[in-house]
Parts: sequence; C-alpha cells; structure tokens
Amino acid sequence: GHFYQDGLVPESDFKRFTGRLNIDQTLSKTVSLGANIAFTKSFRNIADGSFNSFITMPPLAKVYNADGSLREDVTEAGESHYNPLWNINNSDNLSITDRLNMNLFADWKISKDFAFRLNSSLNNRKVQDNTYLGRNHITGRNNGGQATVAESTYNDYIVEAILNYNKDINKHHFDATAMASINGIQWKRIGNTGLGFPNDDLSYNAISSANTFSVMAYELSDRKLLSYMGRARYNFDSKYLVTLSLRVDGSSVFGANNKYGYFPAAAVAWRLKQESFLKDVKFLTDLKLRVSYGQVGNQGISPYTTLGLADRYLIEFGNTTQVGYLPNSQLVNPNLKWETSTSTNIGIDYGFFGGRLNGTIEYYDTQTTDLLVERSLATTTGYSSQLVNLGHVQNRGLEIGVTGAVIEKKDFKWNVNVNFTLNRNKIKKIDGSLDANGNPKNDLNNRWFIGQSMNVAYDYRYDGIWQLNDNIASSHMPAAKPGAVKVGDVNGDGVVSVDDRVVIQRDPKWLTSLITSFDYKNFNLSLDFYYLYGGYRYNSYLATFETGGDLTGKRNGIRRNYWTIHNPSNEAPAPNMVQTPAFLAASAYEKADYIKLRNVSLSYRMPKN
Repeated sequence: GHFYQDGLVPESDFKRFTGRLNIDQTLSKTVSLGANIAFTKSFRNIADGSFNSFITMPPLAKVYNADGSLREDVTEAGESHYNPLWNINNSDNLSITDRLNMNLFADWKISKDFAFRLNSSLNNRKVQDNTYLGRNHITGRNNGGQATVAESTYNDYIVEAILNYNKDINKHHFDATAMASINGIQWKRIGNTGLGFPNDDLSYNAISSANTFSVMAYELSDRKLLSYMGRARYNFDSKYLVTLSLRVDGSSVFGANNKYGYFPAAAVAWRLKQESFLKDVKFLTDLKLRVSYGQVGNQGISPYTTLGLADRYLIEFGNTTQVGYLPNSQLVNPNLKWETSTSTNIGIDYGFFGGRLNGTIEYYDTQTTDLLVERSLATTTGYSSQLVNLGHVQNRGLEIGVTGAVIEKKDFKWNVNVNFTLNRNKIKKIDGSLDANGNPKNDLNNRWFIGQSMNVAYDYRYDGIWQLNDNIASSHMPAAKPGAVKVGDVNGDGVVSVDDRVVIQRDPKWLTSLITSFDYKNFNLSLDFYYLYGGYRYNSYLATFETGGDLTGKRNGIRRNYWTIHNPSNEAPAPNMVQTPAFLAASAYEKADYIKLRNVSLSYRMPKN
C-alpha cells in the first residue's frame, strides 16, 4: 500500500509504503506453524521552525522582495519578525523510518486434552534523522552550515510458551492455562553533528567533509520483563462460570528486593438465560450477571531509575575541554516497587430480539496504591524531584454500552453503537502525614489534594475584567486598572494572596461515543462521533509569549476579544506594551466540552461474482 499527505507548513509532507505477508502451514495432524509479517517504510520531511512563527506573523508583512526573492527579515510598522520561509528554504530535515512487525507461532496438539503453543513477536523500528541548517540559515550561518545525522533502533520482542488443558465431563467443563514469557525492550541512538561546509550543495550527505565535529552522542535504554501466569476456569452447563488466576511479573526496572509483583484475580458469572424460568422468554436472547476481583501492576518508570543517574558536563580548563559528571537532578530511590491496582467489577450483559439489541452495564471500583509518581523536592535538597511510591487513589465509575440493529432489510441496514462512561477519580491518601489539626496534609507543591482528582490545576479564580465603573480602590485589588484581570478573593480577607488559589477540575464529568453505519446494497457509510462534557483545560495559546498571547508589544498573534475603553470585554485584558498583565494565566482556563466527528468512511464492496 501507499499513503501520501501534504503538511500544513510549506516543504513538509509524509509518505508511507506498506507490505504484509501471512503464512499458515500444517505440518501434520498435530503440528502447525504460522507467521504474520508486516513492513512499513516512511519518509517525513519536516519544515524548520515552529508553527507559531506563522500564526504570529504581522498581517501586512511581505515575505518576498520585488524581484521574487525571499526576504530574511520582515519589518512592518516598526516590528521586527523573521521570515519563517527563510529558514525553511535554507534547511533540510528528513526522517526515514523502517518498521518490521513479525508474529510467529507454532501449535502442537499433544493429546485430546493438552495443547501447547509457542508465540513470538518482534516489533523493530529503525529511524534515520538527517538535518541540515544551511550557511544562510539564521542558526546555521553562525557555524558555516550545520549537519546532524543520527540513527536510532528500537526492538521490542516477546516469547511466550503456553500450555492449555481442556476437559468436559457431562455438563462440567474445566480448562487450565499455564504460561511463561519474557519481554525485552531496547532502544539505542547514535548521532553526530558537523560544523562548517564549503557550500550547501550536498546538504547533510556531506557531513564527513565538515570542518569540525561535536562529541558523538550515544544513548542506550534496556528493560526486561519475566512473567508467569496460571489460570483455571470451570463452568457447569454454561450457566455457572468461575475463573481463578495468578500472575507473577518480574521487572528489571525495580531494585533488587522489589523486582517481582504478585497479582491474583477471580471472577464468577451466572448466565440467567440458561435457567429454566427464562429459557422460554422469546424476546430475551441473553442475560448474564458477572462479578470480578483482581489486581494488576504498573512498571511505568524509566530503566536505571533505581540505580541513580549522572549527567555529563564539558568543562573548560585553559585550552582544553574536560569531561565531568554530576548527579542527575532526580534523587535516586533504590526502593521503588510495583504500583498495584485492585479492581472490583460488577456487570450485566444482555441481548434482546434475537441479538438485534445487545449491551452491557458495568460498575467498577479500582483502588491504586503505591503509585509511581515524580514528587517535586525543595531546592534546598539539591535535587528537583524524586520518583516515589506513595498514595492511595480511587477510580470508580459506570460504563454503559448499547448496540442495536435499528433497521434490517434486504437492501438497507442501519446499525448504532453507543458507549457512555462516567468516571470519578479521588486521592484518598498521599503520604500519611497530618497537619496541626490531625487532618491529612495536602501537597500544594505537586498539586495533590485529599478528596480531589489527581488531574487538577491549582490557580486563581478568574472573575472577569475590571471595568471603568467598578469601585477598584475599595476592592481586594486596589492597585488594578480598568482592563486588568480580576481574580477572586476566595478566603475573604480583603487581599489577593496565594491562599486564594482554588482547585480547578480537568477531568470530564462524562463522555460518550456514537458509531452509526448505513448499508445500502453494496455501499456502506459509517460515522464516528465523540462527545466530552465537563472539566477545564489550560490553553497556553492564551497566556504565553511564544504564541503571541502575552499582550505585550505587538505580539498579539491570537485573535481575542481584548478589553478597550470602547470595548469593555470580560474575556481578555487590555494589551500592555510594558509587561505581561498580572494574573493573565487565570484567564487561560477554558471549558473543555466538545463534540467531534472523529471519522467518516464511505465504502463499496465489490460483488463476489
């Protein structure tokens, strides 16, 4: 297959070539082999410079001279702004990626009751990053041209040995599975930068002819996971179902005494539809009650974290450069262990009218302990943060899914799938420390609050913009001017201080998706909608200098309803040519409700004849 897409920025694009091969081979009545192989090669041209440099361009700027050549600096109405097309025209940036995904398996039917499967998979990715900043490039000219060539390799492999046992005795069914696996992930990167070139003709391909070279960079990351799993399942007459399992995982990223985690699980289900009192209910196709309890682990930290990291520094001594090392800004923690989530699920599966209407209703409660989090430290420690296990967080919610065949005719079909999710996240414990009143202490530095979600902001409450007729002098912000940001005096002490900051929820209250499809003869039209309600997001475009939103000078690259004497807006403060308006960040929190049509597809199925 082939895919091509132009980028939004000039000289940027993406193209991809793909191939796939599937093999199934039966060697005997008891042995079979198979392979699924996919290869992808992609080319990405990346334009130099940020997208922000385009959206903050003066609207009257001329990017070309009268003779059609590019202007380097765009100066209009007294504002200096470099031409983003200049750097694009004087640079090359190509990334080439090769991906190989391979799955191999072998099945051996040992006996009537026993079967063995060997699975192996490989995800290999090789990326070549080539960059050249020409001799006229704003950065490249300082070095007479600058070329960087780097290659990174990523390998993720899994090998699984699985033994299955199945046995039926009258209405009793029993099966068991034993599994052992190893998963290894390695990433490495090597690169070099050359400076000084006689011309730009060969771009990064001429890196070997550079006048000087930087110190070669080499990075390596390696992690392994060793796992064992045992599972037993029993059902009687397809009505009563029981599952028990235990998983043991050992990860190389943890310290010597905490590498292994043990995660049991159990589940029971009752298929009521199979009972005699419901078997003859014609409109009911399926009805099942289920309850499960289990634990899973999280090892989501970088390798070597428990060993301590050092940063490399170049230090000038006279006419020579020496290499030195200092401890990383993250304090080492050799006692890190598995983060554990314990979940209880209660669900109902149902079906009506011969399967035309199906759905699930599920309540879940997940208690996560020993969370792996990066905790900020006081600067007096000499470190900025430390990875720690701490806290107790609860996630509970409701998931409802409904699938229905609304219309089923010979030439026309209409199907609808709706999913609704309601989730509540709450911190129940941080580190166990108490304040002077004996209450659990919050962690203001890390924005963690008992009883609140992990995903919150902590900032001043935005109350609009001070207006001309407001009694500012008698307010809690007497130094403010009309057009300034107004924030709330939450604690009512008559002044604005850090004690007036409030918790701002970022999590949505609920979300839903709707997928509907229409079939007419051989045509199919499918639409995928997604709706999110509740929560706030911090929009950095409204409050940061890089995007033109700081309201100083003439960098107001974002179109907003700014306050002026003739436009008494409550949305954005008055532009300020001297400094960033006070409390501007408080105005950048926006409601995050949205509805999105994620995908539309129209297809035609060729007739079999």
